[in-house]
Amino acid sequence: MTDTNISKEKNEYLKKLDSEYGYRIAKDLLEFKTTQNGFRNAGTPAENEAADWLVTEMKKIGLSAVTKESIDVDAWEFHGATVEMMELGLETMHAGSFSGLEGTKEDGVTCQVVYVGEGTSKDYAGIDVKDKIVLIDTDAYYTYWYNLVFEEAQARGAKAIIAAVTDRGPGTYKDDLITIQNIQGFVDIPAVIMDKKDSEILRNAAKRQGEFTANIQIDVKTTRNAKAHYVYGMIEGRNPESKIIYSAHYDAYWDGFLDNASACGTVMTIAKAMIESGYQPDSTMIFVANGAEEYGRIGSAYDYCVGSTAIVRRHPEWVENTKACFNFELTAHNQMDRFALTATAGYAKWFDKLIGQTKLVEEYQVIPTSIAGADNIIFTKAGIPTCMNISTCFNGDDPESASNYDHTQYDNLERYDAKAFDDVNRIYGILGMMIDRTPIIQMDFHAYTDHFWDNIDIDKLSSLYSNTKELKNLVEEFNELALLAGKSKTGTSHENWNRNKVILEINKMFMSEIYKYNAYSELAIGHLQPYSYVTALDDLIACLIEGNADAVNEVLELDHNYLITAFGREVYEKTVIRAFEKDVPQEWAEGNTIPFPNLYEVMTSVIQKSASGQNPFNEEIQILKAIREDQAKLLCDILNQEKQVIISAKEKLGEWI
Repeated sequence: MTDTNISKEKNEYLKKLDSEYGYRIAKDLLEFKTTQNGFRNAGTPAENEAADWLVTEMKKIGLSAVTKESIDVDAWEFHGATVEMMELGLETMHAGSFSGLEGTKEDGVTCQVVYVGEGTSKDYAGIDVKDKIVLIDTDAYYTYWYNLVFEEAQARGAKAIIAAVTDRGPGTYKDDLITIQNIQGFVDIPAVIMDKKDSEILRNAAKRQGEFTANIQIDVKTTRNAKAHYVYGMIEGRNPESKIIYSAHYDAYWDGFLDNASACGTVMTIAKAMIESGYQPDSTMIFVANGAEEYGRIGSAYDYCVGSTAIVRRHPEWVENTKACFNFELTAHNQMDRFALTATAGYAKWFDKLIGQTKLVEEYQVIPTSIAGADNIIFTKAGIPTCMNISTCFNGDDPESASNYDHTQYDNLERYDAKAFDDVNRIYGILGMMIDRTPIIQMDFHAYTDHFWDNIDIDKLSSLYSNTKELKNLVEEFNELALLAGKSKTGTSHENWNRNKVILEINKMFMSEIYKYNAYSELAIGHLQPYSYVTALDDLIACLIEGNADAVNEVLELDHNYLITAFGREVYEKTVIRAFEKDVPQEWAEGNTIPFPNLYEVMTSVIQKSASGQNPFNEEIQILKAIREDQAKLLCDILNQEKQVIISAKEKLGEWI
């Protein structure tokens, strides 16, 4: 295929591109809803009906092998929530709730309301909340996620929870905005979240008169083992083994026009334009609509991305043979100052080059994928090279930030940005075609190995792991082979595909076996977690031997250990220990995390003794030494596993070269 032919194919694609069609797809998806306010949650009739409609639409535009596959989910069907202040005679306040939480009985929950500020342990000093409704200020992106403050209230005997929003975080874009969020934890009592106006009314009432009586009503239906779906269709390629995937989810809170009906419109727009332009791909193009991204599992810290988790487990042939997956979120919107995307680290340099070659955008940025927040991380972690558009920022001060209106009633048609939508449809269609026509994919393995020794003192590591020098040499040898492999010339179609298979297999080795999810669901090389514990504990033990606790913050700053000083033991253990036990659904985190040590009791003892001037710390030192030895053993076990992966990857590259 010559560059002239590629240019011709691009032009034909752009001629046939009809973003108005994609807009209509997104708009029509909004008709599938649980109430007049929207909601297409996984496993509900609205989501099921949307799946059937997408099947029909995929067939209509000419996709082949159109298939609907079911997923077992815990369905959360939200019909509404209210709060009424009984003594004050105010109008009934409308509220939101939290995915996975049960509703109330028809007459609701009526009892005294107690205000506890941010809801940490210290906020409960001198306050009895047993069998009462707890009013808590929340600004989830800045302080604590909802499950933490809710679990604290539950542990103290609260009967229900009212979450009030503040001047920052989710739910602050407008006075009447109501947000819906995931719990990501273990909460068994009902909870509502108010808009900004009503939050202020409740907060002021509590500050003015102390306790008052309120009634909470939540109309929710939860169904265990319900059926959600993902739908896909194909454009068959000359090499049916090779795949390129375009993906988006269609489940949503409220209307969910941007998040994520717009992205489904993008997937369908690209598919339709490719078909109508007559594009005959080398790889089979797969177009996926996933119905279980926002939520799908009760009582799990990993309650979202349930659909994509099912996809990668059921379709190993996609995982092993996909040259690239394009996953989309909020495509009809752009508040960035440039075209931006996040990509599998090994593809970041290649995508930077490809975007420039499209000549469709002047300023752009490619950010290596790092954190779980959408389906793209599930595909990436499974071993599929993946990218996702970035159109919005979270946690920003911009009042238009998606953190302020995503998952609210203001994610509607009024948010539509036609130019942003058309730009995404044009650029990503062309990027897919360029990758399809590239004989050998350009994977930069140094993006992984360059971080192998991040924050590592090699001398320190050598004292802990006897094979440090051997492993270091193996990584260097692999890097040299990777450089040679990157310079290899193309061959026959069969030879090129075999080389691609090797590249994809090695990428899968790194992503599925070496990289793990840390406490914040960020991708990190596995050995870094136990190494950080060994070094921090060594420093703390040395200080305690000297009779001081100067290094205590070094341990508290690791992972979720900040919870030790902010919340009670029950909250800490649910988050740090219970979340990873075998009887708890872990979804995409299963087998992809490293156990955390339980430090609550010993660290609490150290902190209390230090505050009261007590020493020595003999008992605490012995406990910490035992934990440190366990972490040192875990470190060596992980490094041995990683060494075997590097050996296998090196052998694979050696066979190719």
